[in-house]
Amino acid sequence: MRNKHICGITHHSLALYLFLVTVCDADGISYYSDDALYRYLGLDTITLSGARKELSHAGLISYSYPLYQVLS
Repeated sequence: MRNKHICGITHHSLALYLFLVTVCDADGISYYSDDALYRYLGLDTITLSGARKELSHAGLISYSYPLYQVLS
């Protein structure tokens, strides 16, 4: 919040970010599949892809199939 990283981020992207922060390990890594994310977050393929791109562009996550990393 202090650096306004989440300002202007869509609610779908924020939902993905919150999920990843909640489930990641000590290194910020999450192994959840797209199918699991569709199920838990109720997102479709296009929305999940857009959320991933938005969070990556904002410098909040790194994604390289199949791994997510929440960045500090």
